[in-house]
Amino acid sequence: MAWALLLGPGSLRSEEEPDSADSEQEPAPPPRRQIVDPDLVPSIGKSRSGTVEIRGLVSVSEEEARDAIRLQLRKLEENGVTMARADDAAFFLEKTLRGLGHDESTVNWQMPDADTVILNVSEGREVFFGEVDVVGNENLSTEAIRELLTQATRKRLGYRLDASRIPYVADDVAEGIKAIDHLYALLGFADASVEMDPPVLDSETKSMNLRVRIGEGIPSRVGAILFPTAPVPEIEETFPGVREEFLGKPFTEAVRANLENKILDAAKNAGYLDAVVEIHPGKPHRETLPSEGDEPSASEVDVVDLAITAAWGSQFTLARVDVTGISRIDEGVIERRFTPLIGQTYSPEKVSEEVSSLLESGAFETLTMDPLPETEGTLALAIEVTESKQRTLGVYGGFGTYEGIIIGAEYRNTNFRQRLHTFDAALELNGRGLRGKMEFKDPRFFDSRWGFLIGLDARNQSNEGYDVFEAGFKIGLQRDFGRKERNRFTVFANPQHQEITEADIPDAFLGPQKYFVSQVGAMYSFDGRDDPVSARRGFAADLLVAGANSAIGSEVDFFKAAAKATYQLPIGATTLRLGARVGIIDPGDDEALPIDLRFFSGGARSIRSFRERDLGPRVNGYPIGGEFVTVFNFEYEIPVAGPLSIAPFVDAGNLLPRAEDASLDDMHYAGGAGLILNSPIGPFRIDYGHNLNQKSREPSGTWHVGFGFAF
Repeated sequence: MAWALLLGPGSLRSEEEPDSADSEQEPAPPPRRQIVDPDLVPSIGKSRSGTVEIRGLVSVSEEEARDAIRLQLRKLEENGVTMARADDAAFFLEKTLRGLGHDESTVNWQMPDADTVILNVSEGREVFFGEVDVVGNENLSTEAIRELLTQATRKRLGYRLDASRIPYVADDVAEGIKAIDHLYALLGFADASVEMDPPVLDSETKSMNLRVRIGEGIPSRVGAILFPTAPVPEIEETFPGVREEFLGKPFTEAVRANLENKILDAAKNAGYLDAVVEIHPGKPHRETLPSEGDEPSASEVDVVDLAITAAWGSQFTLARVDVTGISRIDEGVIERRFTPLIGQTYSPEKVSEEVSSLLESGAFETLTMDPLPETEGTLALAIEVTESKQRTLGVYGGFGTYEGIIIGAEYRNTNFRQRLHTFDAALELNGRGLRGKMEFKDPRFFDSRWGFLIGLDARNQSNEGYDVFEAGFKIGLQRDFGRKERNRFTVFANPQHQEITEADIPDAFLGPQKYFVSQVGAMYSFDGRDDPVSARRGFAADLLVAGANSAIGSEVDFFKAAAKATYQLPIGATTLRLGARVGIIDPGDDEALPIDLRFFSGGARSIRSFRERDLGPRVNGYPIGGEFVTVFNFEYEIPVAGPLSIAPFVDAGNLLPRAEDASLDDMHYAGGAGLILNSPIGPFRIDYGHNLNQKSREPSGTWHVGFGFAF
């Protein structure tokens, strides 16, 4: 009687509670066929380690099979053999095989003793996607439909769309049918139907041929949009842009919700926080669209006119700001950030900009805000903060192809004088010399939108052919502006003393060797990347204009301009990166520009077939730089496994001695590939660049090691 109860329907799941790891993956599977020695029944389920054997695999390796059911195996091997765990392992292995195209596979289990489970596999036939015949599709191509039908399988197994043999998995195809139906709905075909005939197996090719029947119906489009009367011009001014965005677009529930949110956002940013907006679709009316291009006939659409109604409610103004959670920061500093908004119409967008600015200071772990209505038409902004660790002292190290071993120490205070000012001090030793710096920044100079920066910098560096000592300071003002403040404008002054302390390069090619240079300039930056450390999408650009003149105390005169642009574009899991740089420095009537003010090229961040600074004019074997430089980069990052990627690249550029000769003459080209390890602190790279147009005394190629993107 006990034996019958133990092996009766559902008994495997009543023998013990499901393992948590397994229950997160799938609902409890039904019991499977099993063979158990009756004498083992009293000992099954006791705490002991177990071993698992897998028998009968043919096309799937044992390593792949074990990896697919690693959670179930770990339970068996670490927590002991039970019938429920053995049944789980068999169920998930069978599911894996069916997901690989073995649509008739079965997996049963045996327990020859209390410590061992044997999984007996019958792989069955293996089938693949064959021909896909689509009937009734006019707005989606057959290739697009095939892509959706295979999407789940390809994503799970890592197959490319152009793979010659994609496994046929019935459950994945059913998911693909739903995806096609959903896509038609997004395109405005509300009544579309998608059905599939029973698949037909071609036994010779082991391919499952499919026929998909589609009834597209009539598409719906957004017609006229009737807006409500706006209470203030700020809301009404958004209506033309909203009309242009939605007019003629496919009409779906998602579009309806998006349109509603657009009007709500406009209302809230104008202070109407309690606004209620509703979209009322009219009865569709059929229209005939004229034919376009080579289309043989006109098409019909159901046009849906939309009427928008709104209960605007009261307009709120910001009465005060209450800050809690402060312990080390001057509370008045935070309150003054919001002072310009007090007494003004409450705008969530403007408040969010201030909150983002505070978070970027690094002095806070969290900062939350809650607008609390008070008397009619006013509200208080409650801000609760959690301060971060504001003083840090750390050491760092690394390796660069040019610098060699890098060791440094840095002190940082993000709340200097308790006023959210930033103070940094760092000392760095590398294979080229020693550098120290100190920097102070006030992000809101005299409570304005301008930031103030002042810093001291000194270095003693050994370059190829000469050693240089430099000491000076930089003072500047900068302002972030534009949407999400991705634009930055900076003006600066940079007085420096520079001295060539030792040189193997003849004096005639060094220029002045001890001088004071005083330069002033301006810089504009735009950063539209998705991540400043590991960008995969977006555009970024810098533009610099600077000059030095005796009128401001400089012993060297020059005019300098430089520009840089980068663009990242994700293509599936891969990333395309493009970069371009150009720079020119004109000493005017001076006979020679000091060597340390010239441009240098070559290295891990420019033309990678050359060592750092080695491209361009040379004297006695040493690079002497130039007054005009260009660099163009192309790179394509391809993930390999986990955080590891490869990145084939092509670089091009030149370095010309004189500014008046600026051109694209004497170009150098590099081709190669890099190995990238994407870490939490940024990418670590090993690149090799081959010289594609090697000239006399130039290297055939160069290795580079370092952190960060190449450009």
